[in-house]
Formats: sequence, C-alpha cells, structure tokens
Amino acid sequence: MLPNHCVRIIRDNSNFNHCLGVSFLKNKTNINKANLVFEELEPRLLLSADGLGVLTESSVATLQTLVHGENENIIIVQHQTEQSSTVIHNKVQTDSRSELVIIDSRAPNFQQLHNDVIKAQQQGRDINVVILDVHRDGIEQISEALSKYHKLDAVHIVSHGKEGQLQLGTTQLNNQNLKQHNEEINKWKQVFTDGGDLLIYGCNLAGTSSGTDLVNSLSGLTGADVAASDDVTGNTILGGDWDLEYQTGDIETSIAFTDDIKDNWQGTLNADALAVSQQQAVAEEQQEAALVAESEAVLLAEEQEAEADAIINSQEAEQEAGIVEEQRLEIVFVDESVDDYQAFIDDINNNNDGSINFEVVLLDGDRNGLEQISETFAMFADVDAVHIFSHGNDGSVKLGNTWLSDSNLAEYSDSISTWANSLDESADIL
Repeated sequence: MLPNHCVRIIRDNSNFNHCLGVSFLKNKTNINKANLVFEELEPRLLLSADGLGVLTESSVATLQTLVHGENENIIIVQHQTEQSSTVIHNKVQTDSRSELVIIDSRAPNFQQLHNDVIKAQQQGRDINVVILDVHRDGIEQISEALSKYHKLDAVHIVSHGKEGQLQLGTTQLNNQNLKQHNEEINKWKQVFTDGGDLLIYGCNLAGTSSGTDLVNSLSGLTGADVAASDDVTGNTILGGDWDLEYQTGDIETSIAFTDDIKDNWQGTLNADALAVSQQQAVAEEQQEAALVAESEAVLLAEEQEAEADAIINSQEAEQEAGIVEEQRLEIVFVDESVDDYQAFIDDINNNNDGSINFEVVLLDGDRNGLEQISETFAMFADVDAVHIFSHGNDGSVKLGNTWLSDSNLAEYSDSISTWANSLDESADIL
C-alpha cells in the first residue's frame, strides 16, 4: 500500500500536462505504445480542476487495478516516505442558482433592501430584483416580472403579511380571494425549475392554519417548494427574525439578503404595524389638512375684512365725491378798486357752509378785467353762478382798467360769448 502522498502519472503520446504534476514521455523502444509510470513526488499541495483530483493511498490502489486491466505496459514506482501527506477535500461546485427578488414598495426602507440585492448581484450572485407599485395589482405585476425570466431556481417575495394574508400592491391575497387569482398564479409554474423555491417573507403569514392552507395552495399552484414565516420577519430589536419556519418541501435557497441587512435594516414586514402606520399617516394628514384649512380660513377672513374695508372706503369716497358733485361751483370776481375788498373775500370764506364751492378771483386794476374774466372761465366748466363786485356808474361797470358799457359792448361781444362754454345751462350772473 502507498502511504498518503501524491504521485506523478507519466504517459506518452499526449499533448497536455495535468495540474496534478502529470508529464508525458515516449517509449524509446516502441513509439506507438503508451507506458504509464507512477512514482512518488515530494510532499506538496496539489490543486486540480479536472476529474482526476488528488490521489490518495486508496485511490492509487484502485488506479493500479484499473490501469493494469487496460494496459500491460505499466510501471509502478513506489518510494516509501516517513512523512505523511495531507489530503484537501474541496466541496464540489454546482451550477449558479438563478433568483429573482420581488419587493413591495410599502416595505420599510425598501430601497435599502433593493440596494443589498444589487450588491449581491455585483459580487457574483445570479439574482435580480423588481419593485412592486403599491397603486397596482401586485399579482399582475409579478406575472409581468416573471414573464421576462426562464427557469428560475428561486423567487423571493418581500412584503407585509399577517395570519393568512399577504399584501401585494393593491391586492390583499388570502384564502377567500385566492380562487379568483388561481389562473394567473398557476402561470408562474412555467418559470420555476424542477424543485424551484418560493420564499415569502411576510410576517406571520403561516402563523395559523389559514396561513398554512394559503401557503400549501400557493405551492400547489406554482409547483414550487414554498417557505413562509410564522412569526415577525425583520429586525431582531423589533421582535423579528429572518427564519422562514414553515416549508412545504425541500428549500435549497438561502435568504436573499446579506448579514448586513439582517443586522441593520430597521423594520419588519408586519401588516398590522403597517395598518397602524397608515392610520397614523392618515391622522397626520388629517391634522395637517385641518391646520391648512384653519390657515386658509384665517387668510380668507383677512381677505374678506380687507374687501369690506375697501368697500367702506369706496363708499366714503363716493359719498365725498357725491358731496363734491352736489356742491355748487360759483366764481366771485372782486375788483381791487372796491374799498376794503379783503373784507368781502374773508366773509365769503368764513361763512361758507360747504354747500358751495367759491372760487374768488381778484381783478388786477392795471389790466383789462374782461380778459382776466375770460382767462378764469377757460379753467372751469359747469359754473353755476358768477358774482362780480366792482364799481358801477350810469349803465357801466368797472372791470380792471376797463369800463364795460353799452357803447363798447359790441367790441367785447366775442370774448363775452365764450363765457357761455364754462357756464351751466342754468347759471346765474350777479
């Protein structure tokens, strides 16, 4: 028997050298016959990627029997050694498993879960992820997602759950409405490989008999081995774990998320907690709406008050305007040749009750009074009355440095006729 050590296998007529330390020689006497030579190597660690692997004591004996039976030209060279060798047993690698993770966006910090799957994907795990829209039928969305895949080894569904119920988008899946979704869910069977796994992470889904019935039904419809939780799924501080305790078959798939998520994701997939959270959100929205309504009411009251003030101001302005419109406009011409003419002016201003708007004009004695009167009328319209205070004598009146009489009236008729443009149709001249 050979001790536990490595051997060299030598065969001629070959073009490759195995990683086990295989070299090939040609028989000098007969080039067409192949000779195998087994000889002991010095102790070393040998790694192999082919089916031959590392030969141990028992495997060498077996190989001796096999090769002797096939070829008589074999030389076995054994060298005894006192040093024993170490045999390394490597786990046989299987083909990569193809997985899909489906996350309902109601899950707390769902983006953190999504990013963890992407990180695993970048590290070589054959895994993809999709996010369910909470405003659409989740079963329909899952069918759409699965239609893009072929032969999945595992599907992970991450969503809120409770005893016998699973939230998928707008759909609350349970035993009562499962029948109406049977046809759609049954199509998922086409996507799974034989022995494929369906892992459901909703809290307490399989915590009652109705929950296990639902899980069993899903297994029958999809043809997959289904695993579901019978307690809180999620952060341990919040009373959760990541064990899917109830299983309908042999689950070969590991949890979708890394230890980092298991330790640091601050949430659970408890539908009751979601309901409380939603109620709190509704209450907060209602409170916010009430505050907004109160603010809008205050603003509306202020606007209404401002409008009322504006109306009052407008009415007051209109009243004032009405008073102005109701006042009579009368022009008083006082010739400065009148003795103590200032006393006349003061008397007019001091005794005015506001019903008449007096415009007092002092006629300059060094200028033509008729021209001064015409200049004044040019600045007014709708004059109700004209008062002239001056000296008079035998049918004539003194206006500035001019005396108006019958003898020169025709001379000033054109100028005097323009006064009518400024007078009200019922105006008086006094």
